[in-house]
Amino acid sequence: MSKALHNIRVLELAEGWSAAALCGRLMAELGAEVIKIEPPAGDFLRRRKPLAPHGESYDFQLIAANKKSVCINPAIPQDRELLKRLTGKTDVIIEDSLFAREQGLSTDFELSRNGSRALIHCRISPFGSSGPLSNYTGNELVMQAMSGMMATTGFAGDLPTRVGILCGEHVAGIFAGISVLGALCHRYDSGTGQEIDISVHDCLLSYLGTFMPAFFTTGKNPERIGNLHPMVVPWNSYRAKNGWVIICTGNDLQWGALVKAMGRDDLTGDGRYALQDKRLARRGEIDGIISQWTATRNVDEVVSLLEEANIPAGPIMTMENMLADEQVRARNMLVELNHQLGGKVMSTGPLFKMTATPGEISGPAPLLGEHTEQILSKLADYRETIREIGDKKVTARALQGVRVLEVGAYTAGPLCTRLLASLGAEVIKIEPPVTGDHVRDFGCKVGGTSYLFHINNYNKKSVTLDTNKKEGKDIFLELVKRSDILVENFVPGTLDRWGLGYSTLQEINPSLIYCSVNGFGWGGSMGKKRAFDTVVQARAGIVNQTGYPDGPPTKVGASFADVSAAAFGALAVLAALYHRKVKGEGQFVDVAMYDVMVWMTAELWPFHFRGEKIPERMGNRHYRYVPYNIYRAADGLVVIAVEKEKQWSELLEVMGCSALAGSARYRGAESRVKHREEVDALVADWVKKLDVAEVVGKCQKAGVPAGQVMELSDIASHPHVLSRQMMVEAPLDSGKMKLLGCPMKLSATPTDFYRPAAPLGGHNQEVYCGMLGYSAAQLDIWKSEGLI
Repeated sequence: MSKALHNIRVLELAEGWSAAALCGRLMAELGAEVIKIEPPAGDFLRRRKPLAPHGESYDFQLIAANKKSVCINPAIPQDRELLKRLTGKTDVIIEDSLFAREQGLSTDFELSRNGSRALIHCRISPFGSSGPLSNYTGNELVMQAMSGMMATTGFAGDLPTRVGILCGEHVAGIFAGISVLGALCHRYDSGTGQEIDISVHDCLLSYLGTFMPAFFTTGKNPERIGNLHPMVVPWNSYRAKNGWVIICTGNDLQWGALVKAMGRDDLTGDGRYALQDKRLARRGEIDGIISQWTATRNVDEVVSLLEEANIPAGPIMTMENMLADEQVRARNMLVELNHQLGGKVMSTGPLFKMTATPGEISGPAPLLGEHTEQILSKLADYRETIREIGDKKVTARALQGVRVLEVGAYTAGPLCTRLLASLGAEVIKIEPPVTGDHVRDFGCKVGGTSYLFHINNYNKKSVTLDTNKKEGKDIFLELVKRSDILVENFVPGTLDRWGLGYSTLQEINPSLIYCSVNGFGWGGSMGKKRAFDTVVQARAGIVNQTGYPDGPPTKVGASFADVSAAAFGALAVLAALYHRKVKGEGQFVDVAMYDVMVWMTAELWPFHFRGEKIPERMGNRHYRYVPYNIYRAADGLVVIAVEKEKQWSELLEVMGCSALAGSARYRGAESRVKHREEVDALVADWVKKLDVAEVVGKCQKAGVPAGQVMELSDIASHPHVLSRQMMVEAPLDSGKMKLLGCPMKLSATPTDFYRPAAPLGGHNQEVYCGMLGYSAAQLDIWKSEGLI
């Protein structure tokens, strides 16, 4: 089979579990030649414990499979010249700005281009290359604290709680991938590369969509509500006899199905619970009823009964349970590779499930400098940067001229297409007549329409169409003939039952890219199960990793699985689109929320590979680093997260405790982990005497990662957020509204807001008359018949 990026060369300037290294891994899976530039000592991740039998880290295998390694010492002129020559024959540079700066590898865009106008240079940093915080030192805990992820995760009685995985780095790696693929599609048409600026902070802000509507309309910060849903009841975690189960009902019909599954037919017609707004007012009663039922049954029994009733439900799995899950194996998310020195190594399997250009994990991580000589000897033969170039059209946006049809609702599908729309695609949202997307009537409203709908659907067009009717199906097929991409987020097989599945659509449009964003994928025993965000988080082990040791497993406050799958869906679609530009071939793209969530947990897998227990949830602490926690200052909360010895020495200096720098008791991360309580007490005592701004200012000045734990009110008005256009104003008939901006910052093809969410059927005439050629009179007939 073909590889989507078979002729693309990528230089990766990164180390560790960073967004840049993760983006490089995704590019390698798509077939790009990814050349990892390493210092003479190699990526520090090579030495991280636990080590595999061949003496190198399991972590490095997980993040560097499929890549090549070239050693560069910037202090040596010949090496600097080698890097310059290699850059001149490279398509894409993916750079972790901090790593590049520390290693003396950072260059500005024009120098990197070295005369090549086709180079795409993607820089990833904690806060981006512009804005008041652009020089801040940040890491995972600081990013979560300053983006609202912590403020919206956890229970009301607890402190704000970090997500128990590296969510920021993975999320930014995906958004960087979207940006690079978008830039490659644009370059294919125009011959011109560009600069990309990705901020981890920006990317995490993109996850606040479910919380911003209430904040924007009331001005009040949301309360942390544990495993509840702010707008839906029942939606919670419940204790069974042998563990925890998540149960989610998204509408009144599912509530009816739930009470029947529980054998409580007496509740079916009970007016106290029949409607969503009634259930919201009686959340405690309803959770009590369900808890009594689940307490008498095992987890598997509860889940089986509810799945039979088509109610999204699932177990809260440990990471070990997840790694043994049949669905993980069926989806090939864990693979065994042959190592260069003999034996086998484990790695994450391919995320890209695509019919024409599936992702491939074909080789283990490289040995240090394994490809230096090989690449040096071939450098003279390497072709110049530009590979395939099309008609050299100059477009204002990366996907200008690309038409996308969207069929779906809620978040995963609509947000996927909104990202494509931000890159310039014409997105036509197809909605049922009268009701439209269910989310139009969901929660807080502005201008008569759900605020969440506005956030997920700006920059799109809307048409109405009843595809249950034959004439509606025929019109749908006409739209498909004239489109490039279709995105849907129904349970797998739904469009097939309507007679509109991929095999049917491919016949009338062989170059169509069909993307299904779903819960568990099209294969395996879970393939056609219903899934909501929290169910997927729970099954992937993320809920069990988040929260405090003496408290319950805790879901990520944001719709983490939904938004992550939406972003990855956009990335996969762009990979398919680039392949189509080169080869003219369409394909089917299967994006499972579960796959994406499983992939994001991989940093914790090495312990399991070594036969050790995976570290359990620790609140805001970290199993490897100390100090790494939340602390109470005189006027608020801060985080301080030390990951390097130099940062520890600088923190001691800032705290006036430099005498402890030589203490063996606290020298090295392992020693500090053993004396965690002492270290935390020392830091807490210093922090409590100062204001938040003083603590953060002193730490940042010394290069120590620290940040304020920000509420939404802090974020929405922050000068950095505003300067990065992560909060934007959109026009309304009655005034203006605020929306979340786009985290993808491309220098030549902007991704800004240009159209508010359309009214239901607002583009019927433009699409049906202008595009398909029907008369206005015909539209009137269709409307009277309820077809549109």
